Amino acid sequence: MLVKSRYLSPKHKRIVDPVLHRNAYIAHPENLLLAMMTDHRQHIRELGLRRVMKARAAHHSGKIRRFKVPAKLNFDAVEYFDMVDWTVCPISEPLVLKAMTDAELKDLVMQRRN
Repeated sequence: MLVKSRYLSPKHKRIVDPVLHRNAYIAHPENLLLAMMTDHRQHIRELGLRRVMKARAAHHSGKIRRFKVPAKLNFDAVEYFDMVDWTVCPISEPLVLKAMTDAELKDLVMQRRN
């Protein structure tokens, strides 16, 4: 949807962009990490795995995380994982992966070869 919205006139972009941003829960880093871990491209899965492992290592236990849309989205991103700035965005491990061990996550990423 973001890619298609780039073809709108500037007038319409000013209307559409805030709506897309407000409703961009799919661009939350946890959702992007899950998508990366199941991508059809091996190198993207491995990148997702490295980011999940980094989030695990940070281990923010006891801290309540708030699920909110990233402050800034890259509307000109060509790839879904480029929609957020990973250097600025706080990254936490997706809850669905918390029960899995590091070895299980690595196996998941390596098994999905095409």
